[in-house]
Amino acid sequence: MSVRVLIADDHPFVRNGLRSLLREIPDCEVIDEAQDGIDAVEKAIHDKPDVVVLDISMPRMNRTILRRSSVVLAKRAPVATSLNRS
Repeated sequence: MSVRVLIADDHPFVRNGLRSLLREIPDCEVIDEAQDGIDAVEKAIHDKPDVVVLDISMPRMNRTILRRSSVVLAKRAPVATSLNRS
């Protein structure tokens, strides 16, 4: 049984890099990608991943959405967050 992963980041090169890294892990499957906060929450609810890799500093992701989505996402999957400050 594979671990189903949702990648959520607004930078395509980050999503592609994570997908490439995760592809190398046996029994790990990237099931979907999201490019903003709302998209991430909707896809997590619909796809029911085992793990969500979530960039907390992307478009349509503010503290209120993060707080509300964390409750929803945590009931479904562990959430690994990343913050890229440029």
